[in-house]
Amino acid sequence: MKIKWDQKILENCKYPVYLGVTLDRTLYFKKHTNKLKEKLSSRNNLLRKLANLKQTALTLCNLTAEYCIPVWARSCHASKVDPKLNKACRTITDTLKPTPLPVLYKLASIAPPSIKRNTLTKCERDKQLSDNRHPLYGYQEMRRRLKSRNSYVTTNSL
Repeated sequence: MKIKWDQKILENCKYPVYLGVTLDRTLYFKKHTNKLKEKLSSRNNLLRKLANLKQTALTLCNLTAEYCIPVWARSCHASKVDPKLNKACRTITDTLKPTPLPVLYKLASIAPPSIKRNTLTKCERDKQLSDNRHPLYGYQEMRRRLKSRNSYVTTNSL
């Protein structure tokens, strides 16, 4: 199928990127989380070489991982990002792999990724439900069968 827009033929893109989020046909966000995992891996390598580790880790890794998090946080592939954030946290605290994760994040004074995902998603949901200036204020979404397809707005457990 050939589609023209302003006398130009539009090409088919298997994984379009919209506002920095790589979309796939099924909206599982697998491609996006894999790209994010690779980004965090390279930033962890940089982190090992720099001083002032905590600020650098928060800037390089955590902010990258938190970008558009309400969109992809409920994806089944979201947990693929956690090991890279754990590695950044281990670099900050200079601890070894046997250190339990809850202790690791307490030592670094950073919230664990799962808690951050829920908090940021809840914050965005509350904005959407209560702020009448929000573009999606009052939008009612239909219930979906699969959990991963449900919007964060319809989630009661946040």
